[in-house]
Amino acid sequence: MAFVSPKEDCPHVVDISLNSSHVNLKAPCIVCEDCSENWVCVHCYGVFCSRYVKGHMKEHNEQNPDHPIAVSFSDLSIWCYACEDYVIQPKGEIEAKMHMLKYNCLPGQAVATDDEMAIVSALLFEGNNTTEHFTLEMTEAPSSSSSSSSSSSSSSSSSSSSS
Repeated sequence: MAFVSPKEDCPHVVDISLNSSHVNLKAPCIVCEDCSENWVCVHCYGVFCSRYVKGHMKEHNEQNPDHPIAVSFSDLSIWCYACEDYVIQPKGEIEAKMHMLKYNCLPGQAVATDDEMAIVSALLFEGNNTTEHFTLEMTEAPSSSSSSSSSSSSSSSSSSSSS
């Protein structure tokens, strides 16, 4: 079984910052409109398909060699075309922001539920400047009765699966 060991000393990814508001994980390749396996260029935020589809991300880099860093939408891996290797960003900012976009949480945290994300959206978009309600919802300890929490989670999952 093969495994990939990302390069930890890529000079091209060290000082790069990602503006996650420019990234749409559902965006199609801007050349062929394929949605199956896309990457985002962290320099211009163009979305292009992988080498396993039609190779438009590779073509983008060949036409723009000053755009060496791309991030996969499928597994959030970072590729450096200049180093020709998967890389790790030392400060981890790209991974953290992409993980938040894809899973609604930071790496190592539990995935936020739809209800928790609705609370965050309400706080962010309805002009409320406090996250106190969200923090309380996210950190509230589960009830001491495991049967009541499992019955409430099964009822919420059955109601959400029916919609």
